[in-house]
Amino acid sequence: MRIVHLSDAHISREGKPYLPGVDLGARCRTAVRVSGALQPGADLVVLGGDMLDDGPSPDYRTLAGVLEGLVAPVHLCLGNHDSLEDFRLAPLPTFPKGCGGYYSFDAGGFRLIILFTAAERRGKGSVDRAQMEWLRSELDTARNALIFMHHPPVDVGIQWLDSIKVGNPSEFWEIVEPFAGRIAGIFFAHVHMQLSLVHKGILLASPPAAGWQFRADPAAGRAETSDELPGFNVIDTWVEDPSREANPGDEQPRALSVRTVRFRP
Repeated sequence: MRIVHLSDAHISREGKPYLPGVDLGARCRTAVRVSGALQPGADLVVLGGDMLDDGPSPDYRTLAGVLEGLVAPVHLCLGNHDSLEDFRLAPLPTFPKGCGGYYSFDAGGFRLIILFTAAERRGKGSVDRAQMEWLRSELDTARNALIFMHHPPVDVGIQWLDSIKVGNPSEFWEIVEPFAGRIAGIFFAHVHMQLSLVHKGILLASPPAAGWQFRADPAAGRAETSDELPGFNVIDTWVEDPSREANPGDEQPRALSVRTVRFRP
């Protein structure tokens, strides 16, 4: 199974004052075009959040128009610039009925778990207790799992970004760590840079932003833009005979690779 992980386009009608002359919508359309040309093509696309940057009421019709070129099914993970209420009205693939912003689905021998870390719509994220218990139950019945979330659940080694990660990481890892053998990867966004690390035996990775990149200066006390190119990640997965019957919690031989694709705007 091939997954495109695309995030943080921050499409805005007014642009960004620190990015003069940059058309963020055009950058996102380029990302869609480049990802659509992958061979083999993607089986699904996960949008990692903050695809829009239009204030308290994002207009998801704009995003729907930009994404028209995507052939693979699209699944959205909401970020702190997103609005759950406005997204429910959007002409985009919708969450399951009654969904509170987090959900799961099975594909390619994996359970994909989409978390909602931005309910309070602040820079810092959180995972509430009800969602934690739901996550535990999802992992308890999964043989292989991939977790997608907007905010990182760990420090990334950059001072100002570490101040706006998931605000309750200890509680998150208390739930996740016992299932480490079943989790092939945790994929986050928010940081506007490509990162990969291993924590408690689990691979974590973020894609470069589709909009702009932040400078990876460990001592930086505030955001500073970088001249690195925008991009996205391609996650390729494999499992041994996903149709083979087994107990729900049994682990299964698997492989996973993550590579970054960058493009010139």
